[in-house]
Amino acid sequence: MVTCDYPFISIITVNYNGLRFLRNLFNSISNLNYPEDKIQAIMVDNGSTDGSVEFARSNFPEVEVLVLNKNSGYAGGNNDGFKHARGRYVALINNDCTVGRNWLTAMLNIMNSSSGENKVGAVSSKVVFFYEYLVLDFFIRNEEENSPGGNNDIYSAKLSGFNIKCSDVKEKDLFEKSLKFLDGFYLQPGDGKNGKFAYKLKTKATMAVPIPDSGDNTNGNNTGGNNTGGDNVTLSFDASSLNGVNRLIITISGKEVCSVGLDEAPKNIVFDLTKDLFYLKKDIINSCGTEINKAFYSRDRGFNKIDEGQFDNVEEIFSPSGSSLLINRHLLDEVGFFNKNFFTYYEDIDLFWRARLKGWKVFFTPDSVARHYHCGTGKEWSYSFTYHVIRNRLLMIYRCGWASIFVRSYAGFILSNIKNTASYVASIVRGRKQDRIDIGIRFRIFFEFFYLLPKYLISRLKIRSSMTVSDNFIKSWIKTF
Repeated sequence: MVTCDYPFISIITVNYNGLRFLRNLFNSISNLNYPEDKIQAIMVDNGSTDGSVEFARSNFPEVEVLVLNKNSGYAGGNNDGFKHARGRYVALINNDCTVGRNWLTAMLNIMNSSSGENKVGAVSSKVVFFYEYLVLDFFIRNEEENSPGGNNDIYSAKLSGFNIKCSDVKEKDLFEKSLKFLDGFYLQPGDGKNGKFAYKLKTKATMAVPIPDSGDNTNGNNTGGNNTGGDNVTLSFDASSLNGVNRLIITISGKEVCSVGLDEAPKNIVFDLTKDLFYLKKDIINSCGTEINKAFYSRDRGFNKIDEGQFDNVEEIFSPSGSSLLINRHLLDEVGFFNKNFFTYYEDIDLFWRARLKGWKVFFTPDSVARHYHCGTGKEWSYSFTYHVIRNRLLMIYRCGWASIFVRSYAGFILSNIKNTASYVASIVRGRKQDRIDIGIRFRIFFEFFYLLPKYLISRLKIRSSMTVSDNFIKSWIKTF
């Protein structure tokens, strides 16, 4: 049910050199099932050099553009947006997303359920990957026996050089890197550089191939639905057997789409996923909120799972996904903004851990849907990514957690440093040097904590002394993963 109350809402997106995503995002926001005069759209630009500011101002004059002179990250950029926002509620959306028509109203409906003893601080939407997918099952079979080849724990074939093509897709690089290896594929050491990669394949494996919507993914209308337009998608790769003569069979929902014999010599396999198969395409989940484990690592609920209705209920969660959420302004007034020094990663868990300690609740709703490229303007396991993920998790635990969890986490960090450094040195001695960007980062963080601990002591004391719920409540949200 769509809410009858339409409060003024601010929508913030932080942008850094994300020009190619902006038309999609702003078109989808303009298509929301919500009064235009009740929306304040804000783009905080983190010093882009790709023409993002000029594009937004020329093509979407209704969007208020805040220009920062440097990249302040997700945390700093959103904090500037918070200061400029006039809404009773503030929605955050990544710049490489598009939103469905009910994205805002569905989150607002949950927010409006708030009462004196059930204060809702934030609502997280369902975030799925930008494309819909055809899910392919790979089987390796012994040709002579027509049965699964080898033990299930033994790799049966090596596949390499995957490539997907679709003439109707404009953003080729985003489309091709959206290929997903869900199960049974194991990246080989030394591969994965310069776009080259190879996988060993078990007797059964699953991958997902992106399918374009209506042949145009740049018009801002790819927000879900059953549209079966688009061009055929061609999948090609090199394959060779490692265990004698086998046959590779590929199926979609039990329907065979490719069958080819393998031998020792690599061969190129090319086949089309035709339009008559597109009705079988499915969404793959990016995030249905976030959860934590006993070491306070966080992960997205449902990440890389095929959306089969397993997250179709409204439910309370520990923290929303930072890529798509609605925040109660009163939460920000009471708890504060993101810690700008986090820059990016774990700043959202830090904020909502603080909010949870103040008694605020967080919910997930499946009726609010956003589609996300995921790392459209960032790169996983780059230097910046690795540094901020490792440092910020420890800093978050120090600021928000009980003493023993920080001592245990920091001791684990030091032991991990010793173990990883020893492994790295051993690889050099053996003449097989590992590509370990994290080694130098770990030493950097170790020494940084000599001044980070006293620097954040006061903030820790404030957070811990003002909490209104016990740590046992936080512990109740710990999951095993």
